[in-house]
Amino acid sequence: MGSTGDYPPFSERTAGGEWRGFDVEVARAWARDRGRRMVLVPLRWPDLEATLRRREVDIVMSGVTVRADRLLTGRFSTAVARTEAVLVVRRDVPRPTHIAVNRGGHLERVARARLPAADLELVDDNRSLGRLLDSGAVDGIVTDTLELSALGSDLVAKDGVVVTVLSADRKAYLLPLESSALAADLDVWLTARERDGWLPALRRRLLGDGTPSPSPAPVARVTDLVSRRLMLMPAVAAAKRTEGLGVVDPGREAIVEAQAVARAVAAGLAPEPYRALARAQIAAARAVQEAAGDATPMASLATIRAAIDRVDDALLTALLDAVPIATTAETLVTAIRRDAGVPGLTDAVLLPVAAALRSLERSSSVGRGGLRGLSLSARLGTKEDGPMAKATWKGAVLAESSHCELVEGNCYFPPDAVRREYLRDSATHSTCPWKGVASYYDVVVGGETNHDAAWYYPAPKDAARAITGHVAFWRGVHVEP
Repeated sequence: MGSTGDYPPFSERTAGGEWRGFDVEVARAWARDRGRRMVLVPLRWPDLEATLRRREVDIVMSGVTVRADRLLTGRFSTAVARTEAVLVVRRDVPRPTHIAVNRGGHLERVARARLPAADLELVDDNRSLGRLLDSGAVDGIVTDTLELSALGSDLVAKDGVVVTVLSADRKAYLLPLESSALAADLDVWLTARERDGWLPALRRRLLGDGTPSPSPAPVARVTDLVSRRLMLMPAVAAAKRTEGLGVVDPGREAIVEAQAVARAVAAGLAPEPYRALARAQIAAARAVQEAAGDATPMASLATIRAAIDRVDDALLTALLDAVPIATTAETLVTAIRRDAGVPGLTDAVLLPVAAALRSLERSSSVGRGGLRGLSLSARLGTKEDGPMAKATWKGAVLAESSHCELVEGNCYFPPDAVRREYLRDSATHSTCPWKGVASYYDVVVGGETNHDAAWYYPAPKDAARAITGHVAFWRGVHVEP
């Protein structure tokens, strides 16, 4: 676990080498519950993305802010806290110009964007900000409301005053793009800890505030993800401009709508309300793109669309946990606009999104957690007495059968067809909206380990009963034919 150790109350490393803070406690509890050993790796804010890209850490847990550029290069967990970036200035300075801010992190980017005329002093340790302001070495500091509280409760009362809010931010955990299984397991764990009260209690003890909103927590998760999608739209506009494409693309929009509705129906949501949500989101995306102006290109259109797909996958899972949504439309609109922080989100644009969210319901053909009366032929099939399917890795035959279940292009081998001597239990879990919670195995052959290369559903939902206990493979395991 990578962490900076200089960002109380999320991550702090004392002079004696002790690690403490909200994110540190979350990491320890997650590792303990999953039976894993946690190793804390110190990192610097300017090196955060590169360290993750080089896979020097499995995850960064250090009060990381959800941002559009980070959505393109990594996977964010469920948001765990909320804060606001603020400018704090000395009471005795009428025209503050010399402003200190942490180097290389989100707050430096905010300061440069919102305070272009300021003389910025970049510091390498967040904890020095209070001393600089208190000593008069700088006119002001850029910090956030949770960090400000951790820096000292008397700091504002004695020396400074908050003069403006610069941004509304959510904190989450950042993983490499390739770590889909680990990210899914973390979200399952965070959802459970939110529901059983452990996470809210930790927030009260270490943050004092910062609870994701609006309540209840499943609705906050939905508005967060809707907002993440919209955060990417200025990048979409820039990529379209670079590639010579117009903002409006009816053909692409029709494909997006059809695919979204198909996935929602398969997951157990009624189709027409979800169709209204898909259309409202497409209209909102178009409004942001039209209002984005000359946004700076971040990535290719294909890269951005892959990030949108990741957000949409997480949103569908979140909706299944949140529906029915009784939160008022006005509250939903306020939350989405605040979290997205992009232009073009008028009430006329966001009210249809809020109305569609409130109208979502489970399909009348859904029984207790599964699908009934719907054709699953596109998802489920059986290789009855067909060609022998075989899974191999490093020359070892892991499984072999002519009676496999075919699901979404994956071959699920019957339990008695799998050679268990090559499998070792993993602590990883992930969640599929229509199949349920999956567990994983490491594949071990000749002393070499392929982590989480096999998965199975020990207790799937009704729609996937046929694959109970069956094992599928990926990550370089060859399955034929």
